[in-house]
Amino acid sequence: MRCACLLVATLSVFVFASPGVARSYSLNRVEVTAQVRSDGLMHVTELREIAFEGTFHAFDREIPLRAGESIRNVSVSEHDEEYRRDESKSPGTYHISYTSPSGGGGGFSGGDGGGAR
Repeated sequence: MRCACLLVATLSVFVFASPGVARSYSLNRVEVTAQVRSDGLMHVTELREIAFEGTFHAFDREIPLRAGESIRNVSVSEHDEEYRRDESKSPGTYHISYTSPSGGGGGFSGGDGGGAR
C-alpha cells in the first residue's frame, strides 16, 4: 500500500507495526520546499511517499525544536484525502504532542493514528 503524507515540517521518520508479523517499509520519495518570509517565518512543505508491506497501525514523525522555535498550521493527507486532527488515534486522524527534553527547547511529535487503511 502506498501512502503520500503531507506534513508541514521536516526530519526523521519512525513507523510502528504489530510485533511478530513480516513487514517492511521503504521511503520512495521525499520533496521538501521551504520559503523564508520577510517577517522571518519559514513555511515548509514536506511530501513523503512511503511503501508499506504488512500491517502497520501508526506513522510517527518527530521534529526537535530549539528554544524559541515552534510549528504551526500542520496538515496531514493521504492520496489527497485530508486527515482530521483528533486525539482518538482513529483511522484518518492525526495527533500532535509537544515535549520538552531537559536542557533543550522542546520537540514536536505527530502521528497518524489510522496507519494503512
